[in-house]
Amino acid sequence: MRSSATLSLCLTLCGVARADIVPVPGTQSVGKLFRDSDVVCNCIVQSIAVTREETVQVGRGKLVRKHRTALVRVQQFYKGNPAEGSLLSVDFETEAPATRSLPVLSDSETAILFLKRSKSGYTFADPSLGATRFDRIPISDGGECVMKLQSALASVVRLGGRPNQLRAMVLLQGMDQFSPETVDAMNEVSVSSDPDLAFSALAVLLRNDPADGASRLSTYLAGYAGNDQHIALQALSSELMQIRDQRALTALGSLSASKFIALRFGAVEALRQMKSSQSAAALVRRLDDPDRDIQFMAVLALAEIYHKSGEFHPATPLFDSDPQHYTDLWKTWLQDSGSNAAAPNSEPR
Repeated sequence: MRSSATLSLCLTLCGVARADIVPVPGTQSVGKLFRDSDVVCNCIVQSIAVTREETVQVGRGKLVRKHRTALVRVQQFYKGNPAEGSLLSVDFETEAPATRSLPVLSDSETAILFLKRSKSGYTFADPSLGATRFDRIPISDGGECVMKLQSALASVVRLGGRPNQLRAMVLLQGMDQFSPETVDAMNEVSVSSDPDLAFSALAVLLRNDPADGASRLSTYLAGYAGNDQHIALQALSSELMQIRDQRALTALGSLSASKFIALRFGAVEALRQMKSSQSAAALVRRLDDPDRDIQFMAVLALAEIYHKSGEFHPATPLFDSDPQHYTDLWKTWLQDSGSNAAAPNSEPR
């Protein structure tokens, strides 16, 4: 059960209805993709031609797979050495009906491309982030390489236009470090009345400064009455899981009680990994969480904080067989331990 919990959550939040697993927007490493790409550029599509078409049998049905070549003009490159204004040939595939998440290009559109060299020109360097389309991408004059790309994306966010802002922040969420310009842009958007924009910006701020980002997220949620399962919540969950900064404990405790399961999951996992006695009270409350996975994480976290084993630290199959037995066991022990439970770093009774 535990090994599939995050995956199940991802699929639920994204509404994926087909068999392939689509990466959750904002959870992929753009820094690594940048390093692995031969060319990263801001381009305009000049033309697209179908070079080959085939019909493929898939189960009881058939799909039409078209091999296409796009001719793109470089407006600005962030990695590689193609001259601005030069033309690149990019090979890609489309399928109908679609069975995979594939990057596509259309005539006359503007896109940021991550490319790998091939025998005939270039191909997309990633099956989901190879091409990100925008209405407009300002020419960046700040930084070099990935920071130049980041500057362009921050400018897209500042220009406005909700779809463009969300696409830009999906790429920003996967970067490793952020310029003051980017942080300022995210701070502005993080208080937006549009939760998709705010949550996306907060995911970037969480990566930039986990303690400050967690505090900002907690504050935003205190005034947010909506209940929609926004896709950006999973990116936030992914960032929360990585927090190890003790300054974030108070905010994580608050987020562990969020009405959004993705945020509770991420916050409780962070508390578990930090193993701090200050998080015990928040973890005890998660013993009554409506989600069984989070109950199990709370049990494990408490066992690790209080150095308990045996029944107090059950394996997955045992817990799944009778969750209430193990949560009640912890409640009883904590009640009976009294003041001793307040000092979990000492050897417990």
